[in-house]
Parts: sequence; structure tokens; C-alpha cells
Amino acid sequence: MHIAVIGAGLIGAASAHALQRAGAQVTLIDAGGANATSASFGWANANYVSDTHHYRIRLAGMSALQGLCGDVGVPLNRCGCLSWELDGDAFDTHRDTLLALGYDVESISPEVFRRLEPDIAIAPPRSLRFRDETTVDPVVLTHALLDDAMAQGARRYAGVAVRDFVRRAGRVCGVVTTAGTVAADATLIAAGTGSAALTAALDMPVPMLDRPAVVIRTTPVRCTITHVLATDFGDVRQLPSGALQLPAATGHQAIGSAKPDIDLDRIAHRALAQLSTLLPEHDLALAEASVAHRPIPGDGLPAVGTVVPGAYVATLHSGVTLAALIARLVATELLDGETADSCAWLSPYRPGRFQTS
Repeated sequence: MHIAVIGAGLIGAASAHALQRAGAQVTLIDAGGANATSASFGWANANYVSDTHHYRIRLAGMSALQGLCGDVGVPLNRCGCLSWELDGDAFDTHRDTLLALGYDVESISPEVFRRLEPDIAIAPPRSLRFRDETTVDPVVLTHALLDDAMAQGARRYAGVAVRDFVRRAGRVCGVVTTAGTVAADATLIAAGTGSAALTAALDMPVPMLDRPAVVIRTTPVRCTITHVLATDFGDVRQLPSGALQLPAATGHQAIGSAKPDIDLDRIAHRALAQLSTLLPEHDLALAEASVAHRPIPGDGLPAVGTVVPGAYVATLHSGVTLAALIARLVATELLDGETADSCAWLSPYRPGRFQTS
């Protein structure tokens, strides 16, 4: 079975890898340019959830990511997270909700925090510890998945954009690109924010929230931060190079917040000033500020499933947390059709929910 995969970010790469490994012949169509993967924070977690099912799929995604990283030889950092972005009743509610779901969470004192992160200048009065959360370099993982897929026989057309779909008797049977037509038994739309226009071209639009993220990276610093830090001004982690990385918005995982102001110089200055409160003895300098146009469907939840016969979409946030599991389910449904297992995971997230009667 020949599958055309539109998009070579993490979701497209993981899906191409899973499809090729499952016996499909994959043609990956990669328009190039910036994508959300290149500026991703790289954090896999299940502590940001909207309901019980969302929690369960994110938790399963964390486990699947561990297996996928092992399969392609990409390091997964089991760093855990220390969180104090909430306080008061909100802190207690968040902790109690996750405890009721069975998540590995504990409230820790300033003394315990100092033992875990001795280089942080000020320990919060209390924080939550999530032991099982991980980080990965999403660009390294994406490249490894693409390389493995191509080693197994997948083809990649780079610098090629999709102009239209080939339709015959009400079914999509390929794509028209800027470099010719690609015939396919099925087409997977995994083009991030570009998925909105592609699904609209099929008269089954998946609306996207406009929630770009600004991600800051510092020059390397001489300190050690071993956890993801979910602080009251944003999330922070240290990269293997020693650089610090942070999305420059409080609660950036919460997709309901207003669209941020994209003034990179002002945002970077503010982010470095806030980060300096944690590390006042270090001279922090900006190395890079990136804008990531995150593919967040209109209600904040994944959109995965058939758009019209022959065309299937997979667009979601958080891609790092869910990519491995979603890719496996996508491969199952494209090659074998919907199964009890795939529907159990994906039924709340079908793209048809956005269509009005």
C-alpha cells in the first residue's frame, strides 16, 4: 500500500517511520521551512490535561515515546519535573487531581527542593515533583525517524509543496505538488498548522488556534539544572550543551491563553531577567529566540482520523508527548482500518467533531 505523508515534522516523521516499518511504501512530501518541531521545548508529560481520557492518552504517549527513542537510538532524559507555577488553592487542586488519576506526583518542601536543585538560588515554599516526566531533543528524534524510514525504503521529496489533491469518484488518490503528481492509496496530512488549509481544500476544515510560542535559548552556563522547572514565570530546562531553554510565556502549555505579543527583543530581555532570579550569580546571555507556530486544533485537543475517503489528518499538541503513540495508531488505521484499540484511543479526537450540521 502506497501512503503519501504530507509534512516532515515530528508527527509526519514518526508516522512515516511507523507506516514504513509496518509494510507500507511511504512517500514523504516535505515543503521545508520552519516548523513547530524545530522550536519545541521537548518535554513529555501528563500533568497538563483536560479530562481523564486526555490524561490516559498522554500517559500512554510517554511510555510509547520511551520505546520509540530506544528503537531509533535517541537519548531520552528521565529528568522529572519540579513545578511551582501554581500556588494557593490552584496548587492543591492540581496536585489532588493528579493524585486521583494515579499520576506520580508529590508535594515537596524547600529543603527537599534544595537537595534536588542546589544551584537554584531561591527554593519555592512548596513545589510539585513529577518523577516520570522526560525530555528529548525533538529535532534529533525527527531526523532519526526520517533516516530510519528511508533506510527501510521510504522516499522523501524535499522542498516540495502540495498544491491540490487528486480526486477520483469521491476519493483522494494522491496529491498534486509543485514538482508533479504523486499517486497514493491514502494520504496522511501531518503538516502542522498547514493542515488547516489542506483540510479546508477538502471541504472538511480542521480549525487551528493561533498560539505561537516564543522559545528562548541562552549561551551555555556553568551550573547544573537536572529537572524541568515549571516556574511561576515559565518552564526551564538545561540542554546537554549547558544552554538554558525556556518558552517565554507563563503556562504556555495552557492553550486557552491569549495570543502572545511577538516582540522578540522585549520578550527575550524579560525572560532573561526572570531567569536571573533563579541564577543571580550567572551572567545569562541570549543565544537564540525562536517562534514556534504550534499546531493546536480549535478545541486544544488532537485531531486524528479520516477527513474524506483516502485522506487522513494527524495534527496535535503536544507532539513530543503523543507522537509515538499517535504514529502507531495512524499506521494501524491507514493500513488495517479502524480497530477496537485505535478507536478506544482516538474516538474523542476525530476531526469530524469540527463540522456543523
